[in-house]
Amino acid sequence: MGADVIIMAISALDGWSPEDSELLDRIQSNKKSTGSSTPIILVISKIDCAASDCLGQVQQNIGSFNKHLLTSAITGQGTQDLVKAMLDIVGLNKFPAGSRRWTVNQRQCEQLVRTKEALARLKSSIEEEIPFDFWTIDLREAAMALGQISGEDISEEVLTNIFGKFCVGR
Repeated sequence: MGADVIIMAISALDGWSPEDSELLDRIQSNKKSTGSSTPIILVISKIDCAASDCLGQVQQNIGSFNKHLLTSAITGQGTQDLVKAMLDIVGLNKFPAGSRRWTVNQRQCEQLVRTKEALARLKSSIEEEIPFDFWTIDLREAAMALGQISGEDISEEVLTNIFGKFCVGR
């Protein structure tokens, strides 16, 4: 599974560079070879610092993008437009802003708590410099809990293979 959207960012100060052309060619080649229809957004940043004539070079490549936006991290210009463009592309614009929250049932909530607790124990083990072998117990617990949520049952064989490569003494 690939990306839902590709965002290519360039600086308005630097304009369009040969490296930008090379990157765009690689993106388009990759999309063509994989049969991808992933949309590409061009984000032109630092628009507050650049002269208006610096965008001339960009105009010749605009047709390669599904959308282009002018942004400034300093002034905030265009940031909401970028968020809206991404929501439009992935289809989340169809839902009211308040409904884009995660909802979980009781079982999933219990698994998330189980994951959080296991990761907290893992963090503690790392901070206390407990040997790697002991880390795997909590890491395995977190992976199993997440597998219960996603419906992907992580088999013992997969876990043994993963942890066998990073445990001391195996």
